[in-house]
Amino acid sequence: MTPEMDGLPLTILTYSDIHLDIARQKHGWGDAYQKLAAIVRLSPADMKKMGLADGGAISLRSEVSHIVVEARGEKTIEAGTGVMPASLYTGYLLADVEHMTAAGLSLIGVVAAVSTKAPTPLNEILPGADHE
Repeated sequence: MTPEMDGLPLTILTYSDIHLDIARQKHGWGDAYQKLAAIVRLSPADMKKMGLADGGAISLRSEVSHIVVEARGEKTIEAGTGVMPASLYTGYLLADVEHMTAAGLSLIGVVAAVSTKAPTPLNEILPGADHE
């Protein structure tokens, strides 16, 4: 990350989530998909360090893009790591439009900061998505 990017450096680990896949199949790129995809799970130590409560908004900035998602604390996550389902959101952080929903693991370097904004709407990530 570049020095001008203030915040907490994190490595985002992605995973395949069957519930997200089912939401996409049943409801398209609608609210059900966004509610499951626009979440990052963090260690309680990182949540405390950032002054974030469960459900708080967090900005994630990679070298190529920026999103806002909901943060949730999880005891099993190590400090310095965030965990997110492989989705349009993680694909956007990678600027890999062709593989945005591909199953599999990715490691994404980001800088995290508390945000006052709502999670990034899907139509900002994928213009023309049939968001419900």
